[in-house]
Amino acid sequence: MLEGSTQPRGRQGRFGLRGRIVIRFASIALLLSLTLGLVTYLTVRQIVVENREESAIDQVARDALLLEAVGPDSTNPSELLASMRPPSRSTPLFLAEGRWFAASLQVRPEDLPQDLVETVVSGVSARQFTRLGPSPVLVVGTPLRADLGAYFEVFRLDDIEATLSALLTVLMIAGLGTTIAGALLGWVMAGRVLQPLHQVAGVAQQIAAGELESRIDETLDRDLLTLTSSFNRMADALQERIAREARFASDVA
Repeated sequence: MLEGSTQPRGRQGRFGLRGRIVIRFASIALLLSLTLGLVTYLTVRQIVVENREESAIDQVARDALLLEAVGPDSTNPSELLASMRPPSRSTPLFLAEGRWFAASLQVRPEDLPQDLVETVVSGVSARQFTRLGPSPVLVVGTPLRADLGAYFEVFRLDDIEATLSALLTVLMIAGLGTTIAGALLGWVMAGRVLQPLHQVAGVAQQIAAGELESRIDETLDRDLLTLTSSFNRMADALQERIAREARFASDVA
């Protein structure tokens, strides 16, 4: 029991009042920066991903209409797919009668999620976020009319991942700066809080050294008026008592 009760006191004495104030301010600043950073990151990520997803869905719908209008049998399907969209932006694939056609070799049919392919082949449009090697991608598929087959496009999301990574780095640096600023603010505020107490301690040392007329300026801080007035009254009482004892000793002598 005694050991458990003395441990917190030792910690408080180790850090001191100023140290504890600095830790409090730094902790609050860190908590606020983490909260705001997390909210900012999640909000930006949701907006960016949703915008890219909506854009991809619209693009697939337009390309599917173009493919249906031209007709995959009217020309070489691979050449038609290559002319529809540059491979650097997205990679289109076309499935007709069990045969796959692709605009490039960047994406193979086996790279597509099998459950998504089965859903699209069954006549339902679908989309899915996945990874193609180290790169994040969005796969969007839609069935074509008149049993022409199914159309897919694979959109690379490297730019979004790089943007979010840069944003995360900036938020971490900002959070670190906010925490340091909070600690500095705590240090300054602790100095202002402790300044009147230092003056009280200085006056007490003067009285202990024999300067019994030393008093605290009661206009120092209105919030400490009770403390300063009580200290001055105590000093007055001490001075009067010492004076009485001195007179008594003189009379006795």
